[in-house]
Formats: sequence, structure tokens, C-alpha cells
Amino acid sequence: MDSKEKEKESQNKSGVDYSFLISEYAKQLDFPVRDQYLQKIAAIGIDPVLVEGKDFKLDCLPPVESTDILWYLVLETSFYTQKQFKAFRSLEAYNQMVSGFIASVQGYIIADKFLVLAKVRHSQRMNNSLISCWVITEREGTILFAHCLGCKAGLAETCSHIASVLFYLEAWTKINGRLACTQVKCSWLLPTYVKQVEYEKVQEINFTSARKMKNDLDAKIENLSNVSSPDNSAKGNVSKEIPLPSKPEMDTFYAKLSKCSRKPIALSLMPKYADS
Repeated sequence: MDSKEKEKESQNKSGVDYSFLISEYAKQLDFPVRDQYLQKIAAIGIDPVLVEGKDFKLDCLPPVESTDILWYLVLETSFYTQKQFKAFRSLEAYNQMVSGFIASVQGYIIADKFLVLAKVRHSQRMNNSLISCWVITEREGTILFAHCLGCKAGLAETCSHIASVLFYLEAWTKINGRLACTQVKCSWLLPTYVKQVEYEKVQEINFTSARKMKNDLDAKIENLSNVSSPDNSAKGNVSKEIPLPSKPEMDTFYAKLSKCSRKPIALSLMPKYADS
């Protein structure tokens, strides 16, 4: 039995009509994996890889919430293993989201469902080309299917790339849920894409943990009622210039330091106190 006959037999068993066009990516998948891939994309009747760039919009995204992410990553059943995902580790993929690993996220409505296309930086090999992912959800935000074109079949549904996109959608939902349609969009709150990691002086590197950045992002979203634009936010945080201390003030400061029970290391650089 050749591959075409096997494919027809599988179609009859699954009861899914695969009359739509499929991408070269789908054609290159192993037969069982390809059949499961086709069953997923049958929900919208087209291969998401083929619709890339067609009328997609940055603000046409599904209202995904934290409960949707938990249900999908942990409780949902895998198409490939027929077991619960239990991808608890992927719940930490907000690290990539807040660290600027997501290059683009766009959405489109097909067959009364949201189709989201995203491009994500590889989590380990920073110089590699961006990884494409797609997510299909219901109109109310329930996550139906997801697939990462850069991961193996068994991992492509709940990998960190997919999870980071879901956390991005959750943050987007929170932001737009707190804004009236007449208010200024606050997409500027979302982490911007980091094209490359530059060499920096230690004093200029941000060592804030991903967990802290996620908490800060959540706090900003919670306080959106007090924020309307980045310009207004900047006005409220105008820093005052602090004048440099005068020589008498510095002498007084060093004199007080010299009276400490233990000699501060800073005084070792001052000739007057170096040998004391």
C-alpha cells in the first residue's frame, strides 16, 4: 500500500475531509504525524503556513486568559500521545515573553475561529532564524490547537515557543480588557522584541529576573486606569538633577567614614586616609 492509499484510508477512519491545500512543511511530516496535523488544521479548513501575511492584524487577537493557558498546557490531551500534556515546565515560558523573545504576533478570523501566527526567537540558539508558530482558538479565547514549526512533533504543541506566545496573548487580553475602545492603545507596555544581544558594560546590564519583570508588567497592567500613553507616563517620572557635592561636603563625608569601627574600602583610595 503506497502513501496515497494510506492517506485515503486514514481520512476515511478519521472522517475528516483533507481537500484543502497543505504546505510543503506538512507534506514532509511522517504519515501518522501529518494525519494528526491535518486533523488539527481541519478546524479552519486551511494550513496556517499558507495563509501567512494575508490580512493579518496586530490587534485581531483572541481573548486568552490564564485559565485557558493552564487548561491547554496542563490538562489538554496531546494529539500525538493521546495523554495529558502536563507541560508544567512550559508555564515558566513567561521568561521568554518578558525578555523580548517574541518578534511578532498577528491574528485573523477564519471559519469563526481565531488564527494567530507568531515568530519567536530560539531560546537556546540566539543567532538562528526565527521560529514560526500558530495557534487556533475559539472566539471566546479557548485554545484548541497549537503548533511550532521549529520543534519535534511530540513537543511542538506545548513547547516554550508556543507557551510564550500564549502568555503574550494573555497580557494583551489584560491590557485591552482594561481599556475602553476610545482610549489610547497600550501595546507599548508589552515587551519589545530583542533583535540581538549586544555586549554591554556590567553597570548597564539589566539583571532583573524574569519573574520580577513579569510582576512589574502585571502591576503596570493593573494600574492602566492611571496610564494613558507613554508620554504621560514619562511626565510623571521626570527625574530631578542631583547636584554634585562640593569639596567641603566630600571632606566631611570622608571624615565621618574614617571614624567607622571598620575601615571602608573606599578610604583606601584616598591618600589622606589610605595609611590610617
